[in-house]
Amino acid sequence: MVGHGCPAYQYLDGSTPPKERKRRVDAFQAGKGDIFLISLKAGGLGINLTAADYVIHMDP
Repeated sequence: MVGHGCPAYQYLDGSTPPKERKRRVDAFQAGKGDIFLISLKAGGLGINLTAADYVIHMDP
């Protein structure tokens, strides 16, 4: 729904394959997404998002 008032975003969780994970991180770092939704387990190790201004940790 990008373009309909929803912000562009990237997403990854534990089921995201390693190549796709890298592609999504690289896309976010390049400015392709205002929000990056990452599960705590998937994003808790090995991701350095220097393009992020804020980080909010939350899991249901």
